[in-house]
Amino acid sequence: MLALNRNVIVFALILLVILSVSPFSAGKGLFISPAECVKRIQNVEGCADAITAILRWDFSHLKHGCCDVLEGLTEDCWPIVFPHQPLVHTMIKGICFFP
Repeated sequence: MLALNRNVIVFALILLVILSVSPFSAGKGLFISPAECVKRIQNVEGCADAITAILRWDFSHLKHGCCDVLEGLTEDCWPIVFPHQPLVHTMIKGICFFP
């Protein structure tokens, strides 16, 4: 039984490595860097503060420039920027993209 578990773990690790270097991962690897997600937000004045306010469910600080940055986030970045808050993604889209 222990040998079977070890084989499953080894297979999963090999599969993970193969997927991370596959052409389908767009050259970024399997895992996205949190720094890549946050970098654009930090470049817009007031956007990081607006994100902090959003985490407290205060959307009043959300400005057009920050909306543009958030619109450019990939789907992989949303859970990094807003962990454990899946509804925030939908609410921001409603506020920013459908005024």
